[in-house]
Amino acid sequence: PFFRERSAPRVTLAGGRTLEDRRDVRTLAYSPGGRASGAVRPIGLAPGRDSDAGCSAGDFGALRDGEVALVQRGTCELRVKARNAERAGASAVLIANDGRADRTGVIAGTLGAPGLRIPALFVSSGAGRDLAAAGRVTVAVDAVSEQRTTANVIAETGSGPRVAMA
Repeated sequence: PFFRERSAPRVTLAGGRTLEDRRDVRTLAYSPGGRASGAVRPIGLAPGRDSDAGCSAGDFGALRDGEVALVQRGTCELRVKARNAERAGASAVLIANDGRADRTGVIAGTLGAPGLRIPALFVSSGAGRDLAAAGRVTVAVDAVSEQRTTANVIAETGSGPRVAMA
């Protein structure tokens, strides 16, 4: 698996405010690059509490094709929430921190492996509140996420009981 973020993500809220600071928004490792614009669809937000919203495909029943899903960090892996949003037709997924003590900022989260086809970002709990109120948003991610073939070289020197390998 290969992932490289070429530049910081940009999230522009209706009205022109842009989130592009690592204090408010961060690309999830293995998110593909891409751009999406659409209405923000909050999915079961419960600030200050654990949330399993987004852990089940049925949680996205109100999402319309092309909307940007906004879910909260919670009881399942980030990639589960992202995959469920993608399968429901989201053009991007934003995962907000839950707002509990010491869980308000962004994290260096991961989707675990390439394969998602929509941009996936993690946002602070404050940015999550702003996004839920914004109505519309534009998301831009400049990243590469793919499977790549690599080559390895193994060298061995010595003989008998003492062999060095690199």
